[in-house]
Amino acid sequence: MNHDVVVAVTYNPEIEKFLLVKRAESRDRYPGEWEFPSGFLEDETEREGALRELEEETGLIGKTIKTAEPFTVESGEYHFTIHPVLVIVESDEVELTREHDKFEWVKRDQIDGFETVPQLEKDMRVLGV
Repeated sequence: MNHDVVVAVTYNPEIEKFLLVKRAESRDRYPGEWEFPSGFLEDETEREGALRELEEETGLIGKTIKTAEPFTVESGEYHFTIHPVLVIVESDEVELTREHDKFEWVKRDQIDGFETVPQLEKDMRVLGV
């Protein structure tokens, strides 16, 4: 089963940090792991999906900067086509939903200290950040 997933790699240039959100322990896949705001693409472009997911999951309004070539991740019987989108925001005021239970604004070199979903590093690499 293939699913298209959009990932909003969220960056605040004013504080020079990326936004990571921690998946709630109740989530089926990757509970308690850190990720960028993300979700299934609906009937929309990658850029529209990234901005929608960002707003739904954090309350932040962003501006898309660029997209990267999609790549595939396999998890059991599921195949996910990942569509990374670099998004900048001007605010650091985050309002989480039930999907996530924590958030952190982090410098690029701090991300390795977090237990992240498997493709997070590739999300950033393909976007050149």
